[in-house]
Amino acid sequence: IQAFTKGYIDRIHGVSPDTITELGVSDKNITTSLLPRTFTVFFNPNKEEALSDKQVRFALEKAINKQAIVDNVLQKYGKAIDTPYAFDDTQADTALYNVEEARTLLAKSRGLKNSSTSTISLTLTTANTEEMKKVAEMIQADWQAIGVETTLAVYEVADLNQTIIKDRDFQVLLFGSITKSPADLYAFWHSSQRSFPGLNISNYVSNALDKNLETLRNESDEVARIEAYDSVKDEFRDETPGIFLFAPSIIYITRD
Repeated sequence: IQAFTKGYIDRIHGVSPDTITELGVSDKNITTSLLPRTFTVFFNPNKEEALSDKQVRFALEKAINKQAIVDNVLQKYGKAIDTPYAFDDTQADTALYNVEEARTLLAKSRGLKNSSTSTISLTLTTANTEEMKKVAEMIQADWQAIGVETTLAVYEVADLNQTIIKDRDFQVLLFGSITKSPADLYAFWHSSQRSFPGLNISNYVSNALDKNLETLRNESDEVARIEAYDSVKDEFRDETPGIFLFAPSIIYITRD
């Protein structure tokens, strides 16, 4: 950044959105490209029974203003998503964000009716980075707005990987994954990947999903892969095993 500021170099990338303001460059000198990184809220019903109810999970998704996260944390250098693959042509459904509907779903849920306290309390775990903490704080505010008591637990990245994720020791986890193609979803959602070192950190199990993920991974026929991915999206939409939030963009700045 110092070299760019002093004119020793003419191009720079890998900078944060905040740095752009510091550099004072104009929009015409900025090029962006979406990264194959998907940030997701993963649920772990084994640690919180209320999360076994898909109405609760869907209510938690409807309560999150994903576009506000992209606008305020990423400063619009990214894309709000509702699907597990960032490069889908479809845009995020802005109508999905609905606080009143989220409250109604929560009130009707089994998780709330069976609770002696008539509330749901969750701990949202994430990495100790500036960006992740800001995102987690916005989710915390959104969930508390619908009556879900939310506590944040922040860990250094190494500790998060070696203890929390390895042992599946979380209720709700905000974490990122690299998905260069829909075939990569196998690693994060197939039932065979539930145990460490597998990355199905939600312990989600579905025979139908397994079959479609296997098709995405192994099938050479393009039509079959497209149909399988459409089915994967349908299941994620119906069951909400996690909340797909956003994909960030790489920021590439040139002086010339």
